[in-house]
Parts: sequence; C-alpha cells; structure tokens
Amino acid sequence: MTILKPTIARRGSFFRKSLAWVLTITCLPVSLIGIVLYYAGSDRIVNEVNGAYRTQLQQSIQRLDDYLTQLELYSAQLGFNPEFDRSLATVDFARQFQQTNDLIKTLRLMKETNPLIDSVYLYLKDANKLIGDSDGVRTIETEKDRGELANLLDQGSPIYWRNSLAEIDNPDKPKPAVVVKLPGGSWYKPFGAFILYIKQEELDLLVQRLTPQSGVSFLVDDSQSYVTTLPDDGEDRQLADELRSRMAALDISSPRTSAYKWNGQTYSVSYGKLPRFGGIGAGWTYVTATPLTHIMAPVASMSKLIVLVSGFGLLAALLLGWLVSNKIYDPIRRLTKLLHGHQVTARTGDEIQLIENEWRQLLTEKVALQHRLKEQLPAMRERFLMQLLQGSLQALTESEARGKLKQLGWDTDDQGFAVVVAKLHAPLQAEAALSDKDKQLATFAASNVMTELFESRYAMLHLINAQNLCVELLIVLGDGRPMAEARQELLQLGSDVMKTVNNVTRMNTTLVVSRPTDRLVDTPGVLGLTRSALRFRDPETGSQLLDMDDFVLEGGQPVRFPYELERAVVHAVGTGLEEEAVRNIREFVRALQNDASTELMVHQGMMKLLGSVMDVVLRAEVNPHVLYGGVHLYEKLLHISDPEEMVHWFQHELIRPFIRTITDTSDRELKSILEQVLRRIDTEFTQNISVESYAEEYGTSPYKLRKALKQASGMNFIDLVMQKRLDKCKELLVTTDMKVNDIAERLGYQPSYLIRIFKKGEGMTPGQYRERMESSQTPR
Repeated sequence: MTILKPTIARRGSFFRKSLAWVLTITCLPVSLIGIVLYYAGSDRIVNEVNGAYRTQLQQSIQRLDDYLTQLELYSAQLGFNPEFDRSLATVDFARQFQQTNDLIKTLRLMKETNPLIDSVYLYLKDANKLIGDSDGVRTIETEKDRGELANLLDQGSPIYWRNSLAEIDNPDKPKPAVVVKLPGGSWYKPFGAFILYIKQEELDLLVQRLTPQSGVSFLVDDSQSYVTTLPDDGEDRQLADELRSRMAALDISSPRTSAYKWNGQTYSVSYGKLPRFGGIGAGWTYVTATPLTHIMAPVASMSKLIVLVSGFGLLAALLLGWLVSNKIYDPIRRLTKLLHGHQVTARTGDEIQLIENEWRQLLTEKVALQHRLKEQLPAMRERFLMQLLQGSLQALTESEARGKLKQLGWDTDDQGFAVVVAKLHAPLQAEAALSDKDKQLATFAASNVMTELFESRYAMLHLINAQNLCVELLIVLGDGRPMAEARQELLQLGSDVMKTVNNVTRMNTTLVVSRPTDRLVDTPGVLGLTRSALRFRDPETGSQLLDMDDFVLEGGQPVRFPYELERAVVHAVGTGLEEEAVRNIREFVRALQNDASTELMVHQGMMKLLGSVMDVVLRAEVNPHVLYGGVHLYEKLLHISDPEEMVHWFQHELIRPFIRTITDTSDRELKSILEQVLRRIDTEFTQNISVESYAEEYGTSPYKLRKALKQASGMNFIDLVMQKRLDKCKELLVTTDMKVNDIAERLGYQPSYLIRIFKKGEGMTPGQYRERMESSQTPR
C-alpha cells in the first residue's frame, strides 16, 4: 500500500474512481455469472443444439427439395418448348444430318443440366424412333418395345414419375425415370415423349445427407414404396421398415419431429411431405432418424467448460484488476498530456472535464471545416466523375471508385447506374439555318428540362455533357430495386422527358436509355455504347426513344443489300449519266431504309457504295486526290446523317466532278456506240461474241471499245461476259430444275469449266449454291 499511495497521488480523481469500480465490477459479476451459467447455461445449450440440429435438417431438406423442384421445372419446360413440336415426326434423320446432330447435342446438353439425370431419350411414336444422347437415332425393332414405349403416352399426367423403367439396351436394370409427354399440357394428343432416366445413386446420396453423421433417411411414395434404396438387411433396414409402418398411423400433412425409442436407443425422427413435385412425385414423404446421443454430444463437454471458465475468471479478475485500471487510464493520461501540455495530478482536477473542454473547441473547428468542405464537394464530385467517364481512372477497382464517390457525398452501395443520351434534330434546311447561338440555347434548354425532370425521381444525377445539341446524363438508380424494374421506370420517365423536350425546343429528339449496370467502373463503356446507339435511330421517324436492350441482332435474320441498284449506280457513273446515277442513288437509299431502317445500317450501305464509286474513278485512271482536292471522302460521309443530304453530297461533291472530268476527255460518238454494245451484251452474252466483232460492226477500234467498256463497267470484256453468264447461271439454279450440264450448254461452256469458274467466283459449286439457296428459302 505504501507503494500504491504515491502512485495514486500522482493521478487525477478519475483514476481513483475508475480503480474502485474496476475491482468491484471484475470480482462480483464473475462470481454471479459462473453460478448462472452453470445452472441455466446447460438448458440453453441443449436448446441451442436442438435448434441447430433442426436448422441443419431443414436446410438439408430444402436442398433436396430444390434439386427435385429444379428437375420438375426443367421437365415442364421441355414439354412446352416450341422447338419440340410435331414437325419432329416428319424429320428424315438419315438425310437431314445437321438437324439430327443438333438434336443429339440438345439431348446431351439436357443430360448435363441436372446432376440427377443419367440419360435422356426422345421417343417419337409415329416415326417409330428412339433418339438417345449417347446412342443416337435408332428404329424400335420389336413389338414389345414399341408397345411399352407407346404405353408411356397413355399413362399418367403430361409429366409423371416411374419408380422403375427399363432401357431398351439394358432391360435387366430398370431405373427411375421422368416421362414428359410432347406437346406439354393435357389439351393435345401426345406424339412423343422425353424419357429422363434418373441416377439412383445420386438421389440416394441427396437423401442420405439429411442424416450426415449417423442414422437413417429415406423417401417413400404415396403407395408406401421406397423411392430411395436401402440395404436388404441390417439394423438400418429394420429401423426404416419400422418407421415406415409407424408413419401410416400419423398425420404428416405438415412437417413434424418426435422422439422414438428403438433397440434401447432414442432417435429424433422427422417426417414431412415434398409437395412441390406435382404430377411427378405427388405424395412423396421424407423420413429421417438421428440418435439423440449424437445430437447432444456437445452438451456434456460444454458444461465442464463452463465450470472451468467461471473459476478461472474469478481468480483472474483479482489479479488483473490493478493492471486493467492502469491500462484504462494510460490513454487518458496521454490524451490529457497531449491536450493540456503537462500531466494532470490530484490538484489539477478531473481529467475528463479537461478533455471535454478541449473537445468542444475541436468540434467547433470541425464544424467550420465541414461547412467549407460541403461547399466544395459538388465541384470535386463533378471533376471525379468527369475523369472517370473519360477513362482517365481505369486503374481504380470497383470498391475504390465507390469509396471515392462516397467520400465526395454519394453513397452508391448496392445501387446501379444508367446513362441517358439525348440528341436534338431538326430538318436539314432548318438545321442549316440554326446559328451556333441557337444551338447553344436549344442545348441549354434541353439540359435544364432533362436535369429537372430526372432529379424529381433520382436523387443522384450527373450532367456529363451538354453541347452541340447533345445532352448526356449519368443516373444512380437508388432504392435497391431489381435492375429490370428500375429500367422500365427509367424508360417510362425517359418517354415523358422526350415529350417535354420536344415541346420546349420544338425540335425532334432521339433519347437513348442504356442498360443498367451495377459496376461504377463500367460506366465509361456504357456511355460509349449509348452514344453509338444514336446511330440506330430511324432517319424517317421524328422523336424516338431507344432502348439498348433492343439492339440485339438475331443470328438468323437475313441482310439484304441492293446489289442491283449498286451496279446501276456504278454503270451510270462510269458512262457519265449524272441524272440516272442520282436517281439510282435515291432508290438505293430508299432500299436501305426499307430493309434496315437504322441510321447505322444506312450509313454502312452508303460507305460501301462510296467504295464502289471510288473503284470506278480509279479504273478510269483519274487521280482522286487531284480530282477532290485531297478531301478525305469517307470522313466527310461519316459526319452526314440525313439521307437526303447524303444524296446531295454524292451528286455535287463526288459524281459531278468525276463526270465533268471524263466528259472532257470522252468521245460522244464512242459513248453512243458503248451504250449500244452494252445493251447487246445484255441480250447476247450466251452467244459467241467478241470485242473485235462489235468494233468492226460499229466502225471503231477494238482498243477504244475495250477501254470504254472497262471504264464504264469497271471490268474487261471477258470478265463482263463471264459475270453475266454466272449471274444467269445463278438465276437458273434458283428458279429452275435444270441440271448443271444443261445450264452449261445453254451458256456456251463445258460443264467442268463452268463448275471451275463458278467455284472460283462464288466459293462453292453450282450444286452447293442451289442447296444453300433452297435451305435459306425454306420457312422455319
């Protein structure tokens, strides 16, 4: 005590009070807790152990139910899948190899989708075929097999369970199976069925997991037959038979658990129904039995541990009281010394009062700093988002980016993001009359309208860009709703915003709504895709609301390009017919708009046409760099979006300068001769014609005629005649049943030579071309 008194005297009043409280709190409560834990803890532990066991059992039952539910849903989807319709009964599996191969691949994929499925067969009654995932297509040979398979279509509901169903190749080892009639539902007479053979061992393993340590678990159907397999003898089989007999006298409409004594041991027995199987497994019942000794094993050891811990705590409390008091006081001593500049003693007063006074002063300074920071946060957040959306912060991870945004005042945890881009459009003449100031005013008005309307629904919104008749917004989708629901609401609000912008600016508006994303670092890419989606607008439509989910091209959708009009444009340009060329270009644009109405597809088609015209220019031995003054034509066309403006540009900036150049150097008489020769080639290409014969007939030199033909058509005489013969060959292959030999004779070729040049030009033989065109025209 003589040592402690000087130490206490050097401390403030807070230390003395805390020392007394620590000694009281550490000794008395430890004694009371030890007694309470010993008497009350055991019962609590028993309840907790029982609760944990029931929870574990329910989770295991739920997993089993999930597997069976997945099998049920998958089976139901098979029955209603439109790909498996009555047309399968008419398929020639020997000839239609590709369709047969795809069907077998589909069966293999079915097998791999669920671990319970052992094998999959498709039975087609009228075709008398059985198609397996591993055996392929087979014809059902015996009357017995045909009868058994046909009997499957007359039994049960559209989807039903068979405890035992033999395979044709292995009749001695029947397996459980799910039979799915085709088509699904009970309104139509089935024409076939899927047979899903189930892995008995996998089903047994799922049920055995209900009692992972020891005990017995099994499934029985409505007729009290075992669905899972059990040993033929032994204690587990005897216990299972006893429980199955006892179950018949119980009401198990709802899950129940009870104790059951058998062979001198008490079991925790649980019963319950699996009602989710509908027509497949109506009335299935699960039964589990676990020895109570395994469940309550942790209780005995836990009771001993409570006594040991309580005694140790009482002894340690007395020894640690003094050390704890000093440890508690040590940070207070350092803090008071740091704030006050010297150590607090008993004369100085209460340490807590000193800390409180200093803390109040610090809080006042903190409030002032927070106010200044709050004023700067919006500008800092704007700069951060601008850098992020420009791709300057690609090194940031998702958590880092969200954390930075949270520091700047936006808490975006568990929230998604979306981008909205709006583009104002005016007719070509009206837009040309707009001054830069008019465009700025229209853009400013649109940005104000969009910001105000979207802020009425979304608390966090960032204006990315507002210039050149374009407004871009980043929106944080709050309230934690599903992405699909948030997207629908955003589309509806976007429609209202578009109408309001139209009314305010008196200009057409294209508004693109991106797909929502749950990753902040992906927003730069989403912004780029949304900007590019503006190219998918229909130039012939006024205001449009575009959803990024609509831009999914179907793989089987045919792409039709107006090749005939392209060749007509090239011919007119090559022969110097400006008006005909412009007329054909207008029809070309109209054809593109009819077949692919988006601005992007029209642009791509016009780019290809520009390449064809440039090919005519080069074949005419005219230097395009000199002709067009070094202008980058493709870049010029890229920045034109209006179709009529494209036609105007083609006429005045591309075709007219070229025609003027070739007109100055062409012979009008030769042009007249050339037009007559081209018309005669169109009608006489199947005959034995030559440049020399035409030149002699029209009184010109073969050299001039040959050069004029190449300039007009872009190819020499032989290639021109060959191309027309190949075009005629393709026409006859598609529109007639003529043999290749007859077509070759009609075109003036040997069959072998025709096949060789056709394959060189088209990449396939005439026969392959006819098969391909017939398959593409067959409706699916």
